[in-house]
Amino acid sequence: MRREELEQQRALEERHFWFRARRRALTPWLRAAAAAAPPGPWLELGVGGGGNLPLFAQAAPERAVLGVDPSPLALQFGRERLGALAALNADAERLPLGSASVAIATALDVLEHVHDDARALQELARCLAPGGRLIVTVPADPGLFGAHDRALGHRRRYAPGELESRLQENGLEVLESRGFNRVLRGPVALWRRRPAPPARSDVRPLPLPVNLALGAVLSLEERLPASWRTVPGLSWWIHARRRSPIESRSERP
Repeated sequence: MRREELEQQRALEERHFWFRARRRALTPWLRAAAAAAPPGPWLELGVGGGGNLPLFAQAAPERAVLGVDPSPLALQFGRERLGALAALNADAERLPLGSASVAIATALDVLEHVHDDARALQELARCLAPGGRLIVTVPADPGLFGAHDRALGHRRRYAPGELESRLQENGLEVLESRGFNRVLRGPVALWRRRPAPPARSDVRPLPLPVNLALGAVLSLEERLPASWRTVPGLSWWIHARRRSPIESRSERP
């Protein structure tokens, strides 16, 4: 990405209703992970425009934050958002970190961009200390893959249970799994399945009235009962815990 593109992304993340709703909904998850994880740093896989970094500082101001991104420019942007960021120029499939060296890891809408997402999950699991927490968000439903995804550089969307199984295979216990953007799933699915949709992302600057209206609709999701958390949305969110070697051995047949 060029600097101009990252600046546009950062501005979009500040104002767009979807990013604002995601930050609100993620905040309790991040705080819960920070409260339960062992001592150690926080790994953010995929810094992008740096919009998530202030959330980590608010959830756990005492923890160091490690930002991993293959783009030096993205890491520079990250430092502008969080001056104390420890920036690591690397990709998700080869993390330059020791085993069991981080307490919390987040991969927020990152895995769908990675060539070998299975390898990236293995690396995240390797780097997590026993008891460490992992929060992953990904786009849901392979049947919705289309022009929007191609415009964003997505390689895939994920089916229900797909990531949960892979995390468990890598020694992680899934604590919570939920759909996000459930209230808009139906209209968005119809929109994306229309004949010959334009080859551009739906996540783009919107007129202020439209942005506010959609934000109000999506805010209804926060009022849905807990029983609706497993209802499919446009994204899947997973909160997992790294099991200790003793726990892992005890579960083997």
